[in-house]
Amino acid sequence: MREISNKVLNVGGGNKKFPLPSYYDGWEHILLVLDLSGNPVLHMDAIDMVELEPNQFDAIYCSNNLEHYYRADVKEVLKGMHHVLKENGFVEIMVPNIEELIKLAYERGLDIDDILYEIEGFGPITVHDFIFGYEFTNDPIRRELGLHKTAFTQKSLEAYLKKNGFSFVYARNEGLLIHMLGFKKKPGKLERDCLGLTL
Repeated sequence: MREISNKVLNVGGGNKKFPLPSYYDGWEHILLVLDLSGNPVLHMDAIDMVELEPNQFDAIYCSNNLEHYYRADVKEVLKGMHHVLKENGFVEIMVPNIEELIKLAYERGLDIDDILYEIEGFGPITVHDFIFGYEFTNDPIRRELGLHKTAFTQKSLEAYLKKNGFSFVYARNEGLLIHMLGFKKKPGKLERDCLGLTL
């Protein structure tokens, strides 16, 4: 889609062991996380991205991270993403879908501590885990980082993006996951084809 010199900023991705989608193959992968155990290139809180040099990344990939910020801070993170993104770039964001969770829990008659699904090699995820975050450690700092502090519906995430400079937003329906791409400018046919977007 773009030249090999393209750069993607992975915000809150933990570490580079988790692969990015194949359309980022060949891109320079820059990791931004607060936890040093992931060996990030940028060791910082995403809320402070506005302090970085502007217009330097072709894409921003943010999977299951934005829900770990308080509502008032979500807009600051998105402002930072807009700040560091090139004019023809895009953000790719994935967050839990609270609307689908409510529907599913009602249909299945699930209580707060009932298992919602299981992740291979990780274990069961309960309704409580999905809403509030998974308590995977006894370390108080890392536990705090794992909390879910904001919930999203597809409509609310789209509104957040549009209010913070991403005028063109595309959503992919993935059930319990909201998968959304936001652009500063209308993407061309090449970008749309590579990312599988429809107008």
